[in-house]
Amino acid sequence: MSDSDAERISRLERQITDLQDRNTELVERRRELKRQLHGPSEIYEAAIAVFGADAQLEIAVEECGEVIVAIKHHGRKRVLPSIVAEEIADAMIALGQARLIVGTVLVDAFTESKLRRLQARVKEAGGGKANG
Repeated sequence: MSDSDAERISRLERQITDLQDRNTELVERRRELKRQLHGPSEIYEAAIAVFGADAQLEIAVEECGEVIVAIKHHGRKRVLPSIVAEEIADAMIALGQARLIVGTVLVDAFTESKLRRLQARVKEAGGGKANG
């Protein structure tokens, strides 16, 4: 094997290592994004088991109503952003449970479709940075 062959092999091995490292980073990032998007499903499942699906769906309705009120008040400068943030967090937790009750595959498929539609609308409106 010549020196140039050995150098090429060494360079390819470094590239492979770099790609493996990047893949590991991407896998971890994907896990983190899924965790952020879908929340701690073990806790959600436990809450559904303890309180029942119907009760948790009713909570989701109530939490969505509370976030609506908080956002409307925020628009009129009647509440602090921290209040809106708290209500959003409550609604996200309740909706995470609703996602499990209704079906994660179905909800995720609609979410993906809706995000693609939003991306297209942003791009049409001149916000070309919305790429996925």
